[in-house]
Amino acid sequence: MSRKDKRDRYHKTDRHYPSLDILLIFFWLFITGTLFTLYTLDNLTTYSLILGIFTVFIVSQISHRFVLNGEKRQIVSFHQYLSKLKDWTFLLSHLFVQLIISNASLVRQTFTKDIEPKIVHIPVDLKSESELTLLSCMITITPGTLVLKTEEVEDGYILKTHFSYLPSEKVQPTIESTIKRWERAIRGLFG
Repeated sequence: MSRKDKRDRYHKTDRHYPSLDILLIFFWLFITGTLFTLYTLDNLTTYSLILGIFTVFIVSQISHRFVLNGEKRQIVSFHQYLSKLKDWTFLLSHLFVQLIISNASLVRQTFTKDIEPKIVHIPVDLKSESELTLLSCMITITPGTLVLKTEEVEDGYILKTHFSYLPSEKVQPTIESTIKRWERAIRGLFG
C-alpha cells in the first residue's frame, strides 16, 4: 500500500471532532459545578475533572463510531479552527438569547392563555444528518417549538415545526431568517 493510499484511508476513517470534546468537557465542568471550583483543586475537584475527561473520552468514541459514521472530516488549518470557534460562539450566544425570549413568551402565553399553535414548513439547505440533527435539537430545546418531522427533498430538507404561538403570517419570515442564520453557522462548523 502506497503512502498516499494510507493517508487517504486514514482520513476516510478519521472522524474525530476535537471541538466536540472540548465542548463536552466544559459542559461536564459546568453541570457538575467543577468549573467554579477549579481554582481550589481539592480531591473532589480533581476526581470530578478526571472522571469528566474519562467520560468525555468514552462518549466521544461512541458518538464518532456510531453516530457520526457517515461524516467525512477534512484537515483544517488554525484559521479554520478560529472560524469554527466564531461559529460556535455565534450559535451558543444566539441560542441563549432565543431561549430567554422564548421563555418570556411562553410565560406570557401561559398567563394570558393566548395560544395560537401552527405547524410551519421550514426549508433548510444542509448536507449531512449531523447538521440537520444539531439544527433540529436547537429548535426543539427552544420553549414553545418542536420539530415534528424532517423530510428530505432534492435541494436539502424540510423541517415540519410546531410553534405554540404564531399570531400572523408576518412572523414566519422572521423565524425563517433566524433558522437561516443558524444554518449558515452550522454549515461553517461542519464544512
